[in-house]
Amino acid sequence: MLADTILLNGPVYTMDRSLPRAEAVALAANRVLAVGGAEEIAALRGPKTEVIDLGGRPLLPAFTDCHIHFLNTALARQRLDVSHARSAADVAAAVTDRAAITPPGQWLVGNGWDRNVWQDTTLPTKATLDAAAPEHPVALHGKDLHSMWVNSLALTEAGIDATTPDPPGGVIVRDAGTGELRGVLLERACTLISKAQPRPTDAECAAALRTAMPLAWAAGITGVHQMGDKPDGRAFHGLQILQQRRELDLRVLYYLPLENLAAAKELGIRSGLGGQRLRIGGVKLFADGALGSRTAWMLEPFEDEPENCGVPWQEPERLREVVRQAS
Repeated sequence: MLADTILLNGPVYTMDRSLPRAEAVALAANRVLAVGGAEEIAALRGPKTEVIDLGGRPLLPAFTDCHIHFLNTALARQRLDVSHARSAADVAAAVTDRAAITPPGQWLVGNGWDRNVWQDTTLPTKATLDAAAPEHPVALHGKDLHSMWVNSLALTEAGIDATTPDPPGGVIVRDAGTGELRGVLLERACTLISKAQPRPTDAECAAALRTAMPLAWAAGITGVHQMGDKPDGRAFHGLQILQQRRELDLRVLYYLPLENLAAAKELGIRSGLGGQRLRIGGVKLFADGALGSRTAWMLEPFEDEPENCGVPWQEPERLREVVRQAS
């Protein structure tokens, strides 16, 4: 068989111990036909073979991102990005600008704030966002997705007030002296806000996923392990739509949300169900929080928060039971 495409003048890093480095690669019918020396691969060249000279640039097998919230990544491209902010004031300015072009009452959702890179690393407050967007519910996900910064209108929309108890595995941050809501939610408490937001339709999820795939390709990624889907399966629905349309140009290993484990067991779903482009992996669950949000469950308190040892999502026995069920 002759090659459709030949890539030469590597080096080629194969990740194969029997041949860790090569000079050229031949491709045919969307498959690797041969890997080896330049002369060996040149013998597979035909009159219609496309030859790509790498010019000494390294060639690697494509990557698989083994833990990504791909739908979140896709949707985030449509939301406010505050990852470059270096202070709460920077975030507020970005929110004000977005509010100016957004109809009053519509949610302003953003991503990426990180107080660890701010000069003032204290938790921000709802008052800052209240002033920036008094007519819009604002919900800004932290960089690690384990925290959320909101304004007063968002709390009202979600029905959260000073009497609302912390959900299991979550914290509604309150002022230590007055008990007033600070406007920051941690871990499972974030879901109280998320449930109040309009749900993207399956078609919107599919469209967002499709437009995000080129970002993966550009980084050399052709496979992803989709984590962190909502219990309504919005990422799974969007991925299935793309697969049905033959537009799913990534290999996706989908991890079920913990809330759907019982239903999956009842249906008899097993790991590996599916095809090359979309198949079932395992179950995604949280054991505890994250270091960036100071919610990782630690043996000793955080140095700058002596009363805080983090937030366990699952108590140890519950975690063991869930793992047994999934297994």
